[in-house]
Amino acid sequence: MGLLITLGNSKAIIFYVGFLPTFINLTTLKLSDVFIIITALTIILYLVIGSYCYFAHRTQQLIRNPKTAKKFNLGAGGIMIGTGVVIMTR
Repeated sequence: MGLLITLGNSKAIIFYVGFLPTFINLTTLKLSDVFIIITALTIILYLVIGSYCYFAHRTQQLIRNPKTAKKFNLGAGGIMIGTGVVIMTR
């Protein structure tokens, strides 16, 4: 499922189709090179998306605490008010 989500990500598609071939000569690739690239990308994606999942889980645990949720709400409200003041003064 995670692979399908990653492959459906428009930024990933643009990277793999448009950006990655500028670094890798596709005409000289061997089968072993393909496996090395796939392995490296799998490890990198696992680490990046895994860290997103970890931090999302930690944030969810923080927000479930009523005191912390109130602080988040106050902070978000302050940012919105500040943004409104900046827009009004322009």
